[in-house]
Amino acid sequence: MLRAIARSHLVAFLMLVFHMQSCLGFRELGRKTGIDRPPRLFFLFMADSDMPNLDIWHRFFSKVKQGVDYQAFLHCQHRHKCLEAHPDIEDNFHVIDTVESVWCQDLVTPMNALLAAALDHSGGQHAGSGNENDKFIFLSDTTVPLKTFGFVKNKLLVRDAYKSNFCIQPWPKWAWYKAETTLAKHSQWSVLSRAHASKALLAAENFKPAKIWRQMTPVRWLGVEWYAPKMWQLRKLAGQITHSAVLDVILTLFVPAVRGCPDEFWHMAAAVGGLNRKEATTGVLFDELSGEPLRMNEEYADSFQGHCDTFAIIDVDSRELAIGLTGNGTTVSGMNGFLRPHIHAGKFTKLSVETLGALGASEYLFTRKMDNTTRLEGDLNLTEAFDQIIFSDDRI
Repeated sequence: MLRAIARSHLVAFLMLVFHMQSCLGFRELGRKTGIDRPPRLFFLFMADSDMPNLDIWHRFFSKVKQGVDYQAFLHCQHRHKCLEAHPDIEDNFHVIDTVESVWCQDLVTPMNALLAAALDHSGGQHAGSGNENDKFIFLSDTTVPLKTFGFVKNKLLVRDAYKSNFCIQPWPKWAWYKAETTLAKHSQWSVLSRAHASKALLAAENFKPAKIWRQMTPVRWLGVEWYAPKMWQLRKLAGQITHSAVLDVILTLFVPAVRGCPDEFWHMAAAVGGLNRKEATTGVLFDELSGEPLRMNEEYADSFQGHCDTFAIIDVDSRELAIGLTGNGTTVSGMNGFLRPHIHAGKFTKLSVETLGALGASEYLFTRKMDNTTRLEGDLNLTEAFDQIIFSDDRI
């Protein structure tokens, strides 16, 4: 009798352990959950009314199979114009319904709409669906690939494995959130793991861009870190005591504004949260992100951190590649005086063969901005140049 009871308790215990492992999604089990298929790349494009580099992307995808190796999704601000400009685009792209968005106020909503569509087409929005190493790549309409599909696939699915990639700007450009924790400022054009894509959709309902933006202040203002969060706390306290909308508006004038847009903070915040300011002085390591520990000290004050897959020139750029590109016949709009692209990335208006070769030989997988007004030196057009310089290299 006692043996039977003990045996039944053991069976119950083992079933409980198995259930906990299934619910917690241990990494060792991650690749065996959901759909039994190899990892896949999901290309998520954001466009206004057309895709100026569509021919280049067709060549990039030409040797691989849609629905097996990759899927491509497109959100257009003006969907009907995208379909008119490219009548056959739905042969290779899932053109999702347009959702409301405002530049530099809420581009997070269409980005999450793309994530939702990609997840729904590949097993479901739960993190355990699909393959743990699936990658979701945000791209603009003016982005072009700098490597072959095989190179991009190997880098993102094999070398980076389950990790997300955020190209993080120098830490003095980061922000305080509720005067308590710091949020890293990063490129909107990031690469998310399946776990982080799922997490973003879970956070979307309660983590609205406009709401968090009002609770953010610059990490550093006028050379100090204490002023902005203190003013934010003062405004909050005054509101709690007086409930005066007029006083809140007045105090808002004294609270420094963050330089940038919500989409440059949102997805990393949704994925891993904020950083403790004191701990970040020596370094905070996130296992689920590519790159070294994130640091907030003077040695790193001018350094990009994280992992950058898309190259773009924004503001004064001291990176060696950015400096070298303008010395060989290439021009980038907004690079002189007051026209520096403080918010918008600079656009390649004139491109030399040497520059395209240098970009292709760099560590980056993609670059922006190029469009149908970008002029290439020599007799080749832009698509032909990509065929000869970028897609002829079979490196993996």
